[in-house]
Order: sequence, then C-alpha cells, then structure tokens
Amino acid sequence: MPSAHVPKYPRNATLLSWIPIQEVGRYGYQGPPGFNADLAAASRNGRRGFIVPPDQMPVFEGSVKSLNGVPVPPGGCYAALKQKINLGAPRVRVDPEDPSVQPEQGIEYFQIRANFQARSDRRFRALLGKWSACMARSGLNYDSPDSAEGDPRWADANENGERHKPGAAELTTATTDERCRAEVNFSGVLQALISAYELRQIKAHGEVIRGVQKLLRVQVGNAASLTGPPADTVP
Repeated sequence: MPSAHVPKYPRNATLLSWIPIQEVGRYGYQGPPGFNADLAAASRNGRRGFIVPPDQMPVFEGSVKSLNGVPVPPGGCYAALKQKINLGAPRVRVDPEDPSVQPEQGIEYFQIRANFQARSDRRFRALLGKWSACMARSGLNYDSPDSAEGDPRWADANENGERHKPGAAELTTATTDERCRAEVNFSGVLQALISAYELRQIKAHGEVIRGVQKLLRVQVGNAASLTGPPADTVP
C-alpha cells in the first residue's frame, strides 16, 4: 500500500500561490530539499502515489490473459479491484458532455472549474496588475507570479537531475516576489474569489456533488473491508 504521512505544508498552498513556505530567501524558488514532493503530498492530504513495477504492469492493466497458468481478470487486476470498490455505489455522471470525467474525481472537477473561473475574473486580472507594478518598482518585469517563478534562468535541475544552487538574481527576484504578494494580499484575494465560485458550483451542481459524496463513502467502506483483517481473525 502507498504510504501516508501527516502533510508538512498547507494543502492549498499551490492553489493559492502562497510562497512563504518555500523559504525563498535561502532556497530561491525551488524550496527546501524535498519541497515539491512534500507539497504534492500535502495537496493530496498526505497520500503519496505508488508505482507499479514494469514486470507487474501486464497483469495490472490486463494486457495478458494469464500469468504462470493463473488467469488474469478481464481488464487486469485494476479493473477487478475497481469492480469490488464500486460494489453498491450509485451511478454518477459528473459532466454529461464529457464522459471521460471519472465520478470519483467529481469534487476535484468542480474545484478546478471554480479555480479557472476565479483566475478569469476581472478582479484577479486587476490583482495581477498590482503585483506586476510592485515588481516593476524594483526593476523586475513579470506579468504574473507564475512567470517569475518559472523563469527559465533558474531551471530546477541540471541535466544530471541535481538541484541547482540559487544565484543572486533568483534570490532577489524571489524575495521581491514574496514581498509583493504580501503587499497586494495575493493569496487572500485569490482565496476569496475561488470560494465565491465554489459556492456557485455547489449551488448549480449540488445534486451531482451529493451523489459523488455518496459514491466516495461507499468506495471507502468497500476499501476498508478489502484491506482489513480477514473476518475469521477478528476477535
């Protein structure tokens, strides 16, 4: 089973462009060692992904019909697992126009829509203008925090995958960026906008969201029964 740990960082730090956790004055935009992995895990409530070994992938995805004389379920072990996980779960269609959206991803789907709408809002564009003007007063010309953080001059790793040592230009840009985000309350305004659009999504798609909630509860219950001790070992 993939490991789970108490998240080290706030789960919505990336969503809200909250930068203090990166300790930019010391590490620049790359953050302290292990930052990206820890931040990604935080966004998933501490869950970390797992990798299926290459020699097990044919059985996992069902590209073979048997292995060592043992039949492989149609669609592989993953399909068989999903069938058990979804036993008794309600059928939910998140987006009638896009059947590729998986029902269990429904909450995330509506969150992404709210985030996109918030960042398309004129108030967010005005916020970007204020932040950009703050940076310009220090001689730094960027149109958004993403463009500053993603400046190709400070790529995260060299060709050997080694972390780079942030130079003076990166440290200056990152610390100025942190100050400007605080000055215009970047994360606070963005949080307010996203929250407002999330409420609109809830109001417009409440029935679907409640269906997803029921689905997830059934899946969690089924998963618990599969990963718990066998019935004959329970006192």
